[in-house]
Amino acid sequence: MERANYFTFLNNRLSIQKFLSICLILLISCSIFILGVFNYYQMRQQNEDLFKMQMVNSANAIDALLSAAITDSSKRQLSDLLESNSLTTLENIAGNLKPKIAQFDNVYKDSFAFQVYDRRSGNLILHSTGSPDVSTFQKTELDSFQTVKLKTSQGSQLWNMFSINSRYQPYRIVVLVSSDFKHQMFLNLFRSALWDLITLYIFLLLSIFIVVQLALRPLSDIRRAIAVKDPRKLEPIAVKTAPPEVIPLLNQLNILFQKFSKVLEREKRFAGDAAHELKTPLAALKTQAEVALNLDDMVEIKKRIANIISGADRYFYIIDQLLTLSRLEPQQDLPDKKNVNLNNIAENQLAELALLALQKNIELEFLPSKSAAVVYASETLINILFRNLIDNAIRYTLDGGKVILYSYVAKSEVLFEFVDNGIGIAEDKQKRIFDRFYREAGTGQAGSGLGLSIVKEIVRLHDGQIAARTSDGGQGLTIVLQFPISKTIVSS
Repeated sequence: MERANYFTFLNNRLSIQKFLSICLILLISCSIFILGVFNYYQMRQQNEDLFKMQMVNSANAIDALLSAAITDSSKRQLSDLLESNSLTTLENIAGNLKPKIAQFDNVYKDSFAFQVYDRRSGNLILHSTGSPDVSTFQKTELDSFQTVKLKTSQGSQLWNMFSINSRYQPYRIVVLVSSDFKHQMFLNLFRSALWDLITLYIFLLLSIFIVVQLALRPLSDIRRAIAVKDPRKLEPIAVKTAPPEVIPLLNQLNILFQKFSKVLEREKRFAGDAAHELKTPLAALKTQAEVALNLDDMVEIKKRIANIISGADRYFYIIDQLLTLSRLEPQQDLPDKKNVNLNNIAENQLAELALLALQKNIELEFLPSKSAAVVYASETLINILFRNLIDNAIRYTLDGGKVILYSYVAKSEVLFEFVDNGIGIAEDKQKRIFDRFYREAGTGQAGSGLGLSIVKEIVRLHDGQIAARTSDGGQGLTIVLQFPISKTIVSS
């Protein structure tokens, strides 16, 4: 848990570029370090094995050299030297046997040595130039590697020693390699490998910087594209050239821009609607107030004030309708949906508006379906929908008229019909009644022209349909409301 919190802290405090760079640098640094340690021990072991193999090969070569000379004269010379116990150097012996054997590099001359002893007498038969004295180690175990401290002309040094008995002569062959030289050879090799690792490390660091920059370039392009956008004109960002990992982000940004554009358009339309609907009435209110100020008759003044109050009430209603419509338009889904019986909603709204109908002597009637007209909907919005439709029918029905509601439940849909025998509307204008602020001239009714626009938005949010037609008999208007069953019924 603590480790997860630590990385979350790092990711929150650092930019993506810095976070990726630091993580990759740490990863590569650890990898290079582990590789360096591995190479160190591997090269040390290989260096050790290489020198041991060289010592074994050198001992066997000296044994073969002592057993058989290339020419008869060389054999006789070697025999004379062995019998007289003369001490000579490897270079002279090798030069008499074969010139190529004498080609030793001066660099290695003081670091490699050999000695040949007579096993019977213990006498030193042959030795290389500057070879240390190993007579005290003659009884050591054969075919084994040892590290011993020996005296040379340059002082005491550590030497690696290997000895075998000759297979052809009664001799003991000892091969030595300076430990300091062997260690120096290892260090030289390791330094070379270390420089290779350092070069590789620097190359990888530069590669990380370039790759991270290239990988995050699309994000920089997106940032620049957003920075230069006009807030009043939020066009989508092109996703064709974007990497697959960035496309989901761009799609969500484009969706957000689209929603924001709709919000801006809605706010602009709301301001336009408010100005359109309120400018002239407010001017009329101002005129009424100015006239009242210049009157002396209290009866006339009260009449003017009553007109102002009535106008203010109407404007409050208009503003409330505008706000309701403004809240409805941006919604794509309704979070408070539940099973709602439309028959119950219709009965409740008819009861609430009965007084308004009674004032105009209008008969209200409801013929519900035999089965419950249950839909999956927002109860609040459905109440607003029914109230607006019933109120609209009552307002545009003449005194003494009739408003009837019908409900039907079919296999695939729920239908409601709001039928009145009022003044009606021409067929060529019936589609326009759902437009904002549309009001038929000559109706004699005050209104905002927004009620049916609100109804249309509520129907849209419930995936329903709404239409208007002339009532049967050629008089009045019928509003048909439809909800699909497949999108409404949800089991409790």
